[in-house]
Amino acid sequence: MHIINKIILKIILGILSYKYFQYIKQNKTMNKVALADEINKVLNTSKAEAERVVEALFDSIIHALKKGEEVSVAGFGKFSIKQRKARDARNPKTGETVKVPASKAVKFSVAKALKEAVK
Repeated sequence: MHIINKIILKIILGILSYKYFQYIKQNKTMNKVALADEINKVLNTSKAEAERVVEALFDSIIHALKKGEEVSVAGFGKFSIKQRKARDARNPKTGETVKVPASKAVKFSVAKALKEAVK
């Protein structure tokens, strides 16, 4: 990941972690638009520029995960890919055994600092 992307990632995730918990306290959900609004306020950019920054952040995370890389942000957490093995499962309606193929899933491990901020 380029150094600019890493800097942008740290800024946005710092804003996200702080603002996200403010939203939770107010029983609201933070989405891309709300995140872009917060970035707009902090960076004093246009709303369109803030939205491009948010899109770039998510695109960078997705691109790194597709390549099999971990995305780790100190104080926030770590995104990684977890391999799931193929397995047999049971259809709860019919009781029939079905094969579930191997797959990949995104895993997020919360950093200690973020856990403490939530308490």
